[in-house]
Amino acid sequence: MKTRSAIFCLGMVAILGMFAVANPAHAQDKLIKIGGLFPMSGPGAYFGAQDKQGIELAIEQFNKTGVNGYKLEVKFEDSACSPLPATQAAKRLLEQYKPLVVVGEECSDATLAIMPVMEQAKVPLLNAGSSSIKITDPGNPWTFRIMPNEVMQGVDIATHAYKRLNARTAVLLYENTNAGIGNAKVFGDTFKSLGGQILADIGFGRDVNDFTSIATRITGLGKVDVIPTYTLEGQGLPSRRHWHKLE
Repeated sequence: MKTRSAIFCLGMVAILGMFAVANPAHAQDKLIKIGGLFPMSGPGAYFGAQDKQGIELAIEQFNKTGVNGYKLEVKFEDSACSPLPATQAAKRLLEQYKPLVVVGEECSDATLAIMPVMEQAKVPLLNAGSSSIKITDPGNPWTFRIMPNEVMQGVDIATHAYKRLNARTAVLLYENTNAGIGNAKVFGDTFKSLGGQILADIGFGRDVNDFTSIATRITGLGKVDVIPTYTLEGQGLPSRRHWHKLE
């Protein structure tokens, strides 16, 4: 995971470097500042740890040669995978660090919250990890994405489940966030259009840690072929453990 993250980030910072060199008015002393908004705490902290390590490694490699004498520098702020902390972190970066571009966030709700802040400051936001279609649907000129959106992911996963795994029944299990709800809906709509049946549609909050009641409900539904689960890994792993115990 670290290697993949580093390779991705190396390409990303190289693009940012080229962009900045092409806009020298925004770079002083040949130092290009990049803001990083990632969850360093909370349920999505594992995302932030991977992102930080990958970006630091990528920048280290980039700075060994630079581009036309330009070097990159990054400052991270903890956006906590949540709207309010992400908004506060974005404002700190913009006011105190004044980056040329900001990379982040991972969670869709947090990304949607910081988009207006970045647009008002006229600082590009490069989003690498959020899937909600709402992020790019409005055509925000200051937000860019490289992560497949919920439609790209959901249609493909549902089609694979139905046609290649021969799944005919499914239970939708997801956190009640923009990403969770959106991904589950796309899967459900696609799966049903192919002829599949959704036996249950189950959403839950991020404060849920005990999935016993949900697992019990699922076991009472009869034969379930697939359970697409859309949540942070911190909750996804406990939910799967409860499910396996009751099989």
